[in-house]
Amino acid sequence: TLPLRSVLARQRTGAPARYRNLVDVRDDVVFLLSLVTHAGARRGLEAAPELAAAFAAGAAQMGIEGALLLRKEAVGLPQANAVLDRLRDLAPLPKAVLVKGLFAAVTADGTIRVIEAALMRMVGAVLDCPLPPLLESLEPEKLVA
Repeated sequence: TLPLRSVLARQRTGAPARYRNLVDVRDDVVFLLSLVTHAGARRGLEAAPELAAAFAAGAAQMGIEGALLLRKEAVGLPQANAVLDRLRDLAPLPKAVLVKGLFAAVTADGTIRVIEAALMRMVGAVLDCPLPPLLESLEPEKLVA
């Protein structure tokens, strides 16, 4: 119901979604995918193949060809505010594709860490987009530290 409220609110105010697909906000999508990917990295594995595999899984799910994982230093939380502000203006279906791709990156290694779950919940709330049922149903004590 949250996305429906968002769509209806936009219709009432006459403000259509600014971006109709992920290509329109590709740099922001790559930034957010890189942020989530780095957040899930185990200590000391910032350059590990698992990190690249998680990023690739998310990019493939979103259909973003040729995307490259940004360096960890390039994806801080201060920049994330501006990125999320722009991504709020995505149409509902691309938002769902974005969340699905982020979820693919988070689950690529078979575990979900606390920070990954927190980031996914924050992204879902900010974008007014529901999360995949698996993530919604996870109890905090079942997450990997």
